[in-house]
Amino acid sequence: MALPLHFLLLYLITGCGTGSFRNYSNSEEGESFDTTATPPYVGVKSPIDSMAPPLDCARGIPAPIVKKKVFPKTNFVLGKDKLSSVETVLFDNADKLTITNTGCDYFTLTFRFETSRFNRDSVSQKYWFNAGSMLMKGVLDGLDAPIDLTKGIRKLDDLIQQSTDSRHGRLGFGKEFDYGSEEMRSIVMLEPVQRIPTGAAVVTVSFSVGPL
Repeated sequence: MALPLHFLLLYLITGCGTGSFRNYSNSEEGESFDTTATPPYVGVKSPIDSMAPPLDCARGIPAPIVKKKVFPKTNFVLGKDKLSSVETVLFDNADKLTITNTGCDYFTLTFRFETSRFNRDSVSQKYWFNAGSMLMKGVLDGLDAPIDLTKGIRKLDDLIQQSTDSRHGRLGFGKEFDYGSEEMRSIVMLEPVQRIPTGAAVVTVSFSVGPL
């Protein structure tokens, strides 16, 4: 039996029997759609989708690498580009470590130590390569990094052993030292040491892997 026209219109407007399509959410796809708009409907990104890295990037979103159980005075900030992050560690001896996590095709972790443990006036490259190795070894147990830092530190130690104070040999600030394989490069590098007004020296060691 056919329904009267006014009942049929009321049925369609209220959505009785089928449920309203307004603000319908497809939980399996994690994306919501506003069907009050003119087709084709525009997808609205869910919180999970909005955290996804750019599609042309080979790596995922940077995550904290510092173990807070080891270094509780730690702060992590994700960059707006979702391809970089900055992690800061404050040590009990007033030293500071800033870890920068960057890259897309190449993945880089940069460790910037502000420390008063060493002679800030030294000009010896071997001295500062030793300092960089010591500083990295001091934090290694408190890190969960996706790069083989141990192997990179071992490369630094090998370079130090092959050099003397009077002759730098293979050492050099800003020079890339490869410790990877033929399939993928792994790079360790020591930046030129800086002196800051606080009396501390800035020792920066970076590790890179790529292309991914």
